[in-house]
Amino acid sequence: KDWNGMLSQAEACKAEIPNWEFVYYYEGLANFNLKNYNQAIPAFDKFIEKNTATPAAYLYRANSYLEIKEADFAIRDYDLYLQANPNDVAVMLNKAQARMIKKDFTNYIADLTAVLAIEPTNVAALSNRASAYAQQKNWQAVIADLTAALAIEQKADYYYDRGFANYSM
Repeated sequence: KDWNGMLSQAEACKAEIPNWEFVYYYEGLANFNLKNYNQAIPAFDKFIEKNTATPAAYLYRANSYLEIKEADFAIRDYDLYLQANPNDVAVMLNKAQARMIKKDFTNYIADLTAVLAIEPTNVAALSNRASAYAQQKNWQAVIADLTAALAIEQKADYYYDRGFANYSM
């Protein structure tokens, strides 16, 4: 994709078709793909002002916020996206990642639990939730999650962490 080319044509497109809101969507998308997150966000803002019915705009704006570590804004937009796509596991995991930026372990655990309700064999979600439980010193929950993870994938770190949780009890 020629993201720079898309950006270079955006102003001409805005002049030629002033009421076409998707020019802002594509401007945001191009900036996002070029890792210009601080330029992507205002473009998605302008698009969303004119069109609230395109969930992908919330997703890309949320991902932009996540990249610049603006967790509260990312979570808000992930929630808006997830209203239309409630079982999008990848987005649910991104939202959980935003919770970690805030060190909000309780909601991080809730987000991972929601993922596991959809994908009970998601080893990464089990392992990450076990780590969050460890932060809360909920050793029995750590042991349960790591035991479930080991039933799916035998990994030395899971044995070690489960042993540490047993020792900590």
